[in-house]
Amino acid sequence: MKKIILCAGICLAVLAGCSWNKKNPQPTPTTSPSTSPSASPTIDPAITEASDIVGETTTFGTPIVSVQMKDGRISWVSIDEITEETTKKTLGDQYKLGEQAIAGWSEQIKALEDYIVAHGLDAVEVDEEGKAANEDLRTQCTITIQNYLQTVKKAVGQAEHPENPQK
Repeated sequence: MKKIILCAGICLAVLAGCSWNKKNPQPTPTTSPSTSPSASPTIDPAITEASDIVGETTTFGTPIVSVQMKDGRISWVSIDEITEETTKKTLGDQYKLGEQAIAGWSEQIKALEDYIVAHGLDAVEVDEEGKAANEDLRTQCTITIQNYLQTVKKAVGQAEHPENPQK
């Protein structure tokens, strides 16, 4: 009798350990990644004149960039990045960088945006680690910016040539 109870107990333990967790179902893989962000970028409300040109590029898991061009120069830029459920800017101080960071992600990306508007995209230099090489920018922005700059270039290309968007 003890052997039957012991075997039944072991079978129950094995079945319980192998049961499917219905609380956290695994997502079904798709054949192509989603290109629609869960949060859309905001365009500067100051864009009112017909001469203002806007370009945007968005892909899931990569930066979201919006630019405003005026007279061939970037007059406004917004850089953000999509996370699993929202964007890094939306998270603000909740998106934590390491303890060694000089500022939060939002503050560092704001410094990059301001630098691009003030000095132009071509003025931003990147070192071999993908970080800002310009000393005045590097004191405010120590995150890797290479991918953000590439996405800004795509958005500028789209703003300059909206009929032939870059991919």
